[in-house]
Amino acid sequence: MIVGESGAEVARTADWVWIYWQEWIFEVKPTRDYAPGEFVAPPDNWLYETTYYWHLPFQSDFDTGASGIGDPAYLGVRFKMSDNQWHYGWIYFTDY
Repeated sequence: MIVGESGAEVARTADWVWIYWQEWIFEVKPTRDYAPGEFVAPPDNWLYETTYYWHLPFQSDFDTGASGIGDPAYLGVRFKMSDNQWHYGWIYFTDY
């Protein structure tokens, strides 16, 4: 779970995704994973709270829905600064 504070948000996928994992079923809008060089921008789906599904080597595989992420990923973030404008960027996520 990734949770920001007031004025800090994380990009999520726009569509609901079913994830079947270790005998549990989830319907979620998980954290959006950006490709290297892809822009983080206002039209993305933003929320202060999101869930990122990281696939550790010892876990069961995902059956369907969003794939597990085992490689480093870029997570989109935005912050409302003192100028009351959104500023966009990313966090390079390398480990769980």
